[in-house]
Amino acid sequence: MGLDIPLNYLREFPFDAIKLDRTFISGIAHVARDLSIVRSIVSLGKAFSLGIVAEGVENNEQFELLKI
Repeated sequence: MGLDIPLNYLREFPFDAIKLDRTFISGIAHVARDLSIVRSIVSLGKAFSLGIVAEGVENNEQFELLKI
């Protein structure tokens, strides 16, 4: 399974924030791949001075893991 989303949309589509789905947030404390994906997206957002919205943060551990 793959997504055919051209990366040039990052340059051409005007957006000012990235929203992280709760399915990634729920797993960041115990699924290494979820944590890696989330940290990569947060880093990308910071590099482009975008806002980051994380849905479903339910505890302090998840909140702390989102800090980069």
